[in-house]
Amino acid sequence: MIETHQTPAIVTSMNINGLAVARVLGRHGVPVIGIHENRTDPETLCGFLDELWHRDGSLIELLMHQGTKFADRPVLVPITDEAVRVIAEHLEDLRSHYRVSMPEPSTVQRLIDKQGFDEWARELEGDLSLPLPRTWIVECPEDLDEVAASATFPCILKPPEKSAAFELAGGKKAYVLEDVAVLRSVYEQFREVQPRVIVQQYIPGGDDEVYFCLLACGEDHEPLATFTGRKLRQWRPHCGGTASAEPVDEPQLTELTTAFFRRVGMVGACSMEFKRDPRDGAFYLIEPTVCRTDWQNGLADANGAPIAYVAYRAALGLPTIGKPKPWLRRRWVEFGTDRLAAHYYRERGELGRLAWLWSIRPPVRGAYFALDDLKPFLRILRRTLRRVRQKVGLGGTES
Repeated sequence: MIETHQTPAIVTSMNINGLAVARVLGRHGVPVIGIHENRTDPETLCGFLDELWHRDGSLIELLMHQGTKFADRPVLVPITDEAVRVIAEHLEDLRSHYRVSMPEPSTVQRLIDKQGFDEWARELEGDLSLPLPRTWIVECPEDLDEVAASATFPCILKPPEKSAAFELAGGKKAYVLEDVAVLRSVYEQFREVQPRVIVQQYIPGGDDEVYFCLLACGEDHEPLATFTGRKLRQWRPHCGGTASAEPVDEPQLTELTTAFFRRVGMVGACSMEFKRDPRDGAFYLIEPTVCRTDWQNGLADANGAPIAYVAYRAALGLPTIGKPKPWLRRRWVEFGTDRLAAHYYRERGELGRLAWLWSIRPPVRGAYFALDDLKPFLRILRRTLRRVRQKVGLGGTES
């Protein structure tokens, strides 16, 4: 029997992650209010939303304005790093209107910055036996010569944190660099807007060597729910977001993730990404996600670990309710990007069509397709059909 809740959850962005969170919470009887910028985004059609707030400016201004309307404080659910950062900066003011599961702002700011996380992880490396890849910091163009001389190739280059200026300059989530010349060339593309970057040892292996552990941490920093899985493919390949994933049992990842977040004092939803080295099977910490769920939230929920709902209950001081795991393990697929990733690997002779279809065989949870919430998928389908009509000269406009 589904429990009915009265306290709303405020989902700070109705992107693909926000859609998954809204569905998880809505299926557990939680009233959900979503925040969105573009009214035509398919995620805003989620049938589990009780209300939509249109954002056309500052997130903090919208939250403070709307927060005065509630007699009982709603649970604030950050969806993006931007929201986590803004909420941490205004935490005390927001807590007068919302329930926010988050550690001290200084902890949040340190963890959300890749350099801050790397420094903190290295401080704890000996005590917790954390496996960390070699990392170099570029603070300014002058540092590049020293880093280029000592870095091992191939390597990864990524910004310490995502910024609007970096994305406008064409920056990607991360780059895989084969040699010094490529390192210099890529850095030149955005050094004016993002001079500080992270250069990191590249762990060999394909997308399916990327593992993750999701947690919901209580006020005592102990895990209330955990889930481990691995990616099957990413888009873009090698250093992009999850296109498809599956559950795995890796107790070592749970132990490492739990130990780290316990020591830093985490509260709320969080996760850790790892890369497994196929040469020796060692797992390396890559980066955390703090105070919010990641895309794999939908995969966890499909396999009996509703991380977002557990975090919601903890914010209200309700006891954690254990849920039995399903008889069949379900995969998670974002079919649009997974198709692109599969095409990329097929062109290189690394993935056959039948092997791709087998990898996403049922039972599967779609990022957009859901029988109890069809409207987001149907809008995507209509847009796809219109683009096809345009390509073959039959007209039609996108909406």
